[in-house]
Amino acid sequence: ALPSDCTMAEHSTPAEPEPRDAAAVRHVLQSMGVETYEPRVVHQLLEFVYRYTSEVVQDAALYAEHAGRKSGDLTAHDARLAAKLWSQRRFAPPPPRAHIDDVASVKNATPLPGVSSTPGVRLPPTHM
Repeated sequence: ALPSDCTMAEHSTPAEPEPRDAAAVRHVLQSMGVETYEPRVVHQLLEFVYRYTSEVVQDAALYAEHAGRKSGDLTAHDARLAAKLWSQRRFAPPPPRAHIDDVASVKNATPLPGVSSTPGVRLPPTHM
């Protein structure tokens, strides 16, 4: 069972219309098939979007200045470059499959200790 604070959508009262950005996040969640979520999920995603956008725009402004334009004169190229470099700084790619296979081969080359024939709880040796 889901916690009682999990709802399909946190409905705003007519006196307090929902912010457009929050509605957009809810729409994205619904379009991806997410039917049930805690209301805090929308706030967390909005915080991520605002932080991501502000950092990318700041970086794009620096790239525009470096290209000899005013920091307010951004191009799509500036934004694409800033977004690409931002994601490379924030999200580390997984290690190559060959490296994982090499590490697994080394680790799996060590045989497991034998099973004791004595009764009782079997604990691993203290030197592991």
